[in-house]
Amino acid sequence: MKNAPLLLTPQASLDPRTQAELQRVLGSGGTVYILGGANAISLGVENAIRALGYNIVRLGGVDRYFTAVKIDESGLSSPGTSLEATGVNFPDALTAGAAACKAGGAVVLTAGSSMPAVSQSYLNAHPGARFAIGGPSAAADPAATPVVGFDRYDTGRKTALRFFTGPTVAGLASGTNFPDALSGGAHIGKKGGPLVLTDPFTLSGPTDAYLKANAASLATIFVYGGLNAVSNPVAAQAQADIV
Repeated sequence: MKNAPLLLTPQASLDPRTQAELQRVLGSGGTVYILGGANAISLGVENAIRALGYNIVRLGGVDRYFTAVKIDESGLSSPGTSLEATGVNFPDALTAGAAACKAGGAVVLTAGSSMPAVSQSYLNAHPGARFAIGGPSAAADPAATPVVGFDRYDTGRKTALRFFTGPTVAGLASGTNFPDALSGGAHIGKKGGPLVLTDPFTLSGPTDAYLKANAASLATIFVYGGLNAVSNPVAAQAQADIV
């Protein structure tokens, strides 16, 4: 865990808004961690960041499963908890990320309902509590404690219930696309709260129920993304749930 924001950029070029935020956060020097191989973030982007005066550490493998393990090995010395989620689709891994921050654990990716060798090797090398977030990862590791809902939103609700007691903050992001929840997950993880997901235009039932059930402790909901990601009516209903 590097105590840092997660920023996004196109694969081939450094987005100027991302560059501006790097310079705001880091000033004239520091370290930038690039997550993924050259097919995710090009060498051109890496060189552009280096030219700004920053040290570069790239954590990337031959595929997403190797990359996830490299991130785990870099950020966590010997975690006692692993949260497994499918790497074939995004929602379960997003909610698992914030929960892993709370638990001081690692996020390990499965290939849907099968376990990649690199992920299994990491789990073997780091024994401890294992939680399977979502149905595919539960099928990949039947020995893990399943945290499985009837859809992505209910899995997010159950993940929040499992790992957070009396949260004072929560993050809300679209469950139909990943970028806002990806950056938001790092933010809410730092704040110590869960990330829950919603349909952009209708507050998803399981998320609505979770917010209402935790209204006594929740003081703030951080909404990630613009109006096409989480509409004003959805944000307003979420706020009303905790009043």
